[in-house]
Amino acid sequence: MLRIKIIKSLVPEYAPGTIYKIDGSSPVTLGRGSKADIRIEFRKFSRKHLQFVPTSQGWCVKDLGSTNGSQLNCHDIEAIEPLHAGDRIGAGKFLFNVTYVSAPSQGPKQVHIYSKADKREDELATQHVSRSPEDELIAKMEGIFD
Repeated sequence: MLRIKIIKSLVPEYAPGTIYKIDGSSPVTLGRGSKADIRIEFRKFSRKHLQFVPTSQGWCVKDLGSTNGSQLNCHDIEAIEPLHAGDRIGAGKFLFNVTYVSAPSQGPKQVHIYSKADKREDELATQHVSRSPEDELIAKMEGIFD
């Protein structure tokens, strides 16, 4: 399972605190296109912006040739990159925090969305962070929004 949380967004409909819980044996696409598994309707996202990929070692992320690019911990994603709890993903003027990573299940693709109001899921996400990001990293990632 993979859990990511919006921690910064320029679009009110996608509030910080929103959590996406992802699982299954198929890749999950994030973008603004109608075929994206996680659809974020914002012009800074490409139709197919990035993809979360289940592997035998856990979850990875890759940019799908997006116009504005994607970053993992302040570095452009140029290849498939492994994800770890505490990682920061920048995409389309959004900043996501990876709050939990475990081996993907072998079932069908699943994407669940929890709003900030879903307190129980937010508490679970907070409990699973295994390392806290450094202030410098947050500052660099927030530079994406300048």
